[in-house]
Amino acid sequence: MLMELLTRIQDNWIVLLIPLISALVGWFTNVVAIKMMFHPVEFIGIPPCLGWQGVIPANALRLAKVSNALITGKLLSLRQLFDQTFSAESFAGKLGIVIDDVTEQVIDEVANKHAKAMWDNAGEFMQNKVREHVRTEVIGVSRAIAMDMADDIDAIMDIEQTVLEAMERHKSLMGEMFYEVGRREFKFIERSGLYFGFLFGVFQMLIWVLYPAPWILPAAGFLVGYLTNWIALKLVFFPREPLKIGPMTVQGLFHKRQNEVAEAFGRTVATRVLNADNIVATVMDGDGAARMNEIVEHRISALI
Repeated sequence: MLMELLTRIQDNWIVLLIPLISALVGWFTNVVAIKMMFHPVEFIGIPPCLGWQGVIPANALRLAKVSNALITGKLLSLRQLFDQTFSAESFAGKLGIVIDDVTEQVIDEVANKHAKAMWDNAGEFMQNKVREHVRTEVIGVSRAIAMDMADDIDAIMDIEQTVLEAMERHKSLMGEMFYEVGRREFKFIERSGLYFGFLFGVFQMLIWVLYPAPWILPAAGFLVGYLTNWIALKLVFFPREPLKIGPMTVQGLFHKRQNEVAEAFGRTVATRVLNADNIVATVMDGDGAARMNEIVEHRISALI
């Protein structure tokens, strides 16, 4: 049997390319599968079915809701999240639009209440000078405004709204977060396609040499593409807990570095989602806008 196998391979040595081609097929299908998870960000084709949108961008809002529930329900409260990400200087620099609007409103109210005739007769030039002077003074208390906002963040900010609006504004954000957190696992999936594809290709070659039916190669190609993806995903996520097998301890790659993953996820959320730009944008347009304006108005009124 062995001699017959070697003789057939010697007579048709080109079959030795089968494991190499199988390795390329395994690698290529895994790379394409990962790309299709993230791209394209927008649907391309004829909706609703004839076309494609990346799996993660297509489900970004649903994934954002699940992530938000996980973070606030099992990991951190809004207060803890804000304490970790808050920088008074960063927030103060983003409050310009809010402060300008409220400053203008307060100046008009104070001037009309206490010195209406003088204000009306001051003329546009002097009124602009007063506004400019007040705005300069307000910049000095913008940090205090940011600190007031931090103290009352539970009444001002809806974390789910912040997350969802951030995802709507930047549709590629969820995919970027997933890739950043799972970068090492995705690289493993790509490389594993090469290794497992070659291994399956050896068996494919042996079967083809002994039984060269026309359907063997296409069927084997399909199985290689499917199995390399399936095995790689199993190795990434299973087993969830460390499993002792003889002298070895095995665990899913993602779970094995769960502390590192949690840290990376928290860092990404803090810098890309719960940052000053997104929080201020949400606060200005959300239910907390009234409370935010009260804080700014209180500080500016006291200053004037």
